Formats: sequence, structure tokens, C-alpha cells
Amino acid sequence: MIVQRIILTTALLSAALLAGCGKRESAPGADAGRQASAADTAAKAPLGLVPTQEEATWTSQEGGYTVTFPPACGSIRTRLSPAPAKDGQYSVVHAFADRTGHPGEGAMVTVYFGERGEDGGPPTPDNVTRKIEDIGKRYGVSLIAQRPFVQEGWEGVRVFCRETGSSRVMWIQGMLLPDRVVIMSAWRAGPEGLTDLQISRFFDSFRLNAAS
Repeated sequence: MIVQRIILTTALLSAALLAGCGKRESAPGADAGRQASAADTAAKAPLGLVPTQEEATWTSQEGGYTVTFPPACGSIRTRLSPAPAKDGQYSVVHAFADRTGHPGEGAMVTVYFGERGEDGGPPTPDNVTRKIEDIGKRYGVSLIAQRPFVQEGWEGVRVFCRETGSSRVMWIQGMLLPDRVVIMSAWRAGPEGLTDLQISRFFDSFRLNAAS
């Protein structure tokens, strides 16, 4: 079963993430914003032009999903790759938001299309764990806890990471779908920020659109 493979492959995450420690980058949302190309689109807050302080439901036509971002994440931005896509198909679709009024906090959803396993077939759990490892190394966080899960028939892994010597934490969730890999993340600067329940609600809200 895929779940069993995920359990085996996630056992490698701890060493991989620890190996990436010491390289600190800024909060993921801020970093993604700086790297955004001219093709990025600034989305209106779902409840109007003023960013909402409530949870915000977001539908991505390019990524083929709907998700509810945590409170105060109403100003959602997107980044599409390649830009422009000649055939209307994207290989990577980002949606991210920094929490208004809460520096160092935010959430992100990244969908990877066209991923292939080592044998050239559909993506495997290894594709998911490699994406999670990359995030851990990039932001210099150590894995603290992990667990596999099944959601709406999709299988994946959820990991909890912390920056060494800091109260900054990051939750990362990787999901393996038949034709794509989905990586969700949420981060907070300290214990007074996003709660684990709010982050869990964000992760659990992910749904594929009917046409996807």
C-alpha cells in the first residue's frame, strides 16, 4: 500500500531535514513574494478589497483545488510556472498569503504537475518526501514529529518542524494524488500565533475541484 511506503520514506525525513539546519531564510510567504515574476497575480480578498481577518476560502482554477486559508490570510497571491504557459498547462502552481497584522506568519499551497517516479511512471511517495526535504533544508528547520494520513482517499504525510534555537515553527503536509503532488505549509513566529487547530483546519480543508 502507498501508506506503507509513505511510512518507510518518511523515516528518512529527520536526517535529511537535520542536515539542512543552519541555513535560515525569511518567512516562506515573504520569500515567495520576492521571487514572484511579473506574471504573478494579486488576488482580491474573498470578502472584498480589504483583507479579511476571518478564514478565507480560495479556489484555484490552475491548481484544480479549493482550500480555506487560516484567519487573516485574505490577501492571497499566486505564482504560475512556466509563465506564460504556451498550452495553458502549468508545471507548478503556488498560492500563498502572509497573515495581515501577524508578521512572520502565513500559509501556502503548491501543486506540482508532471511529476514522475524514478521508473518514469506516476509520482510516488518519494516525490512527496523529496519536496518536504527541500522545504526543510531551504528554511533551516528540524523535524520534530511526523505521521502519515489518509484524506478523501488521498495519502500523504504531515510533519512538524522547528527552527533550532527559535520559537519559529512550520507545519508541512504532502499529498500524493494520481497526477500531481500537493505540498501545503503554514508557519508561525511564536506560540502566540496560528494555533495547531487552525493549521489543521487549513490542511483538512483541501478539496479537488469537480472538474479536476
